[in-house]
Amino acid sequence: MARSTMQALITRVYRMIGDDTSDPEFSGDEVQTALDRYKTLHRFEQLRAVPDMTGGTVTFSEFCAPCPDWETGATLYDNTYAAIDSADFTEDAQAAIWTFDTAVEVPIIFASGQSYDLYGAAADLLESWASKHARKADMSDGSQSLKRSQMAEGLRKSAADMRRQMRPVSVRMSRSDVGARNA
Repeated sequence: MARSTMQALITRVYRMIGDDTSDPEFSGDEVQTALDRYKTLHRFEQLRAVPDMTGGTVTFSEFCAPCPDWETGATLYDNTYAAIDSADFTEDAQAAIWTFDTAVEVPIIFASGQSYDLYGAAADLLESWASKHARKADMSDGSQSLKRSQMAEGLRKSAADMRRQMRPVSVRMSRSDVGARNA
């Protein structure tokens, strides 16, 4: 069964791929597995303090992470790395914004948790769905025809659209032939 802390993200992926029906193509566990392939772990990541002007004084009660779509239940830490009670703030995990009930004296807050690339997970699911439909044959009967291949083609196009919106990924590569000189 999918983790309850992932439910908002799973629901969004269902909507992104057009599978938010009463009888979805994928289970919540399958969507969560796709999301877990695109997980980014954050450990003691410093959040950006958002300044607010109150009565001529700059205060800090809102903090945000650089990337959205966090799993709910991130742990926040103060400037001494002591965990902050979750009752002291509200969390908007999808927007990656944490708002404290009262202004924070030292505006240095760290977060530990996971964020996800919903577009990468959606693309994987769409490609999987397309492969299921690719095995189905087109049919025609007189003047009527049913082209199931159109569904697979449409799903692949949607997957390509999702891939274009994925988070950027970099890979470090090295070449063994560079730098080596023949004597």
